[in-house]
Amino acid sequence: MAPLRWSSALLLLIAAGKFAHSEEEPSVEDIVRHRLLTGFKEGCDAEASTVRSLQSAVKTAYGDMRKREGRSPLSEDSLYTEVQETFAQDNSAYTQKLMTFRVRKHSEAGDGQLLGTLAEEGAEDKCSVVRLHLKKVGVSVLSLAECPMVASDMDVAVSAFEDDDCTSFVERDAVVHLYPTFEGPPHPEQAQQTIGPSKTFDSPLAYWLEVTGVDRAWSRHSCVRDVVVGVIDTGVATSHPDLRSNMWQNEYEVPGNGIDDDRNGYVDDVNGYDFYLKRPAVTDGHGHGTHVAGIIGAVPTTTAARGVCKNVSIAGLRFLDSQGSGATSDAIEAINYAIEMDFHMTSNSWGGPDVSSGLLQAIKRASAVDQLFVAAAGNSGNNADTFPEYPAAYRVENIISVAATDESDRLANFSNYGKHAVHIAAPGVFIYSTFPPATAKTLSGTSMATPVISGVAAMLLSIRPMAVSEVKELLFGTAERPRSLKDKLITNGRVNAAFAMCMADLKGQTREFSTGKPRTLIAFKAECRLRRSAWNPVASEFLLSARESMSLEALSFGVLVG
Repeated sequence: MAPLRWSSALLLLIAAGKFAHSEEEPSVEDIVRHRLLTGFKEGCDAEASTVRSLQSAVKTAYGDMRKREGRSPLSEDSLYTEVQETFAQDNSAYTQKLMTFRVRKHSEAGDGQLLGTLAEEGAEDKCSVVRLHLKKVGVSVLSLAECPMVASDMDVAVSAFEDDDCTSFVERDAVVHLYPTFEGPPHPEQAQQTIGPSKTFDSPLAYWLEVTGVDRAWSRHSCVRDVVVGVIDTGVATSHPDLRSNMWQNEYEVPGNGIDDDRNGYVDDVNGYDFYLKRPAVTDGHGHGTHVAGIIGAVPTTTAARGVCKNVSIAGLRFLDSQGSGATSDAIEAINYAIEMDFHMTSNSWGGPDVSSGLLQAIKRASAVDQLFVAAAGNSGNNADTFPEYPAAYRVENIISVAATDESDRLANFSNYGKHAVHIAAPGVFIYSTFPPATAKTLSGTSMATPVISGVAAMLLSIRPMAVSEVKELLFGTAERPRSLKDKLITNGRVNAAFAMCMADLKGQTREFSTGKPRTLIAFKAECRLRRSAWNPVASEFLLSARESMSLEALSFGVLVG
């Protein structure tokens, strides 16, 4: 049997072990307190750099401890830091090692002889560090909870890494949060309606499906199960009747056998993984992640909740606790997992005002493999050009930053905006969606607008494989531009799924012509135009002088004459 994701012994070293066998959730503040995030320059030996920096930190911390205890100082030259490494795991997603450091004292005779540890002087000289290196994003997470001499002053470790020439960044782990959401009217009369073929979208439950043209887009295309959206959030109620059919299934993992069948380092990760509690169950104790997942892909079964996609694969990537708080390091690990599992995109309705070099690097690595990162702009009602919220405000090519509009197609009063920082808007007020364990609820926030964009992006990717750049071009180029959004967003627009689907159809068409000799071609250039509340291709005729063979892109058809 393969080893578990984190052994119980190692869990003790991550400031969460005391809760490992308890129903009580570990404190996120306690988890991040003794964690460092590090990155290293190209061409450097990251492991050697880590050992060097930690040895330096341990010696410095030991010297500082002697001073605090009023004992005679020892020069760093007289101290030696012994390192013992215990290899834990090496798999496709990460490597994990336990490193134990002991401070020893050189012989005063100068012959290099070690006189043993300094524990007899009353000092705690032992330091244990867990290093989790996330291969796909190039970030190392160091847990120093069992290194008391350094954990008491984490700035010593930060300085030691900063002094090493191989370090590209080092930072303290930090807490990020859900953006606050606002609960709206429950619409009980609509929620109790029978769901059937006659169900229409003329109720407040689904106004956003009409406004965005998602209901009309369904007549052109359906989403497909092959498109995978990772919901990085509070978890997902995988057994919810309206979500169950659209939960991602890891086909290479056998459920419940306690074995890491696909050797990615995560045991029984059938529907995703819980990076907060380090377990396969992605149970949602908050409800936010389930609500987000439903906007992407709920199929009305026991409630009236309906998502953008009738078919899609939603993976639950939990890193937030039941209060909506999480460690940046766990969010980075979720991104690392999404890259490892080759997901098409992640949906991210969380953040904060602080910049993280580790998180930024992880998103850049996701961009490098063409993975879309959809992010909520935030609910402070601020201009994000001046008061940015991250990760939405990072300037990385794969990010789509999302604002929220209300039922009147105006910018929601709580939504952040920004002519240079926020890309596009989607409905985010009174959005009715799934909620654990098997119900539905109306919530408002950019958290709700974000999965609308994720769902429409999944619909585009269901037509054919597309680069992130093409998905963004289609979303931004077809956005509807109400006056209320002018100069508020980069696109000045709100998503229009029907128009985007129509343009995607045209953009994907290429015709090859072989004429045998030069001819005159009457070509009909197709454009998407709104007719009778539907976006459809409309042809316009023009003449083209053709060579013997040519390729015409975005033309629906053509005939040869004379």
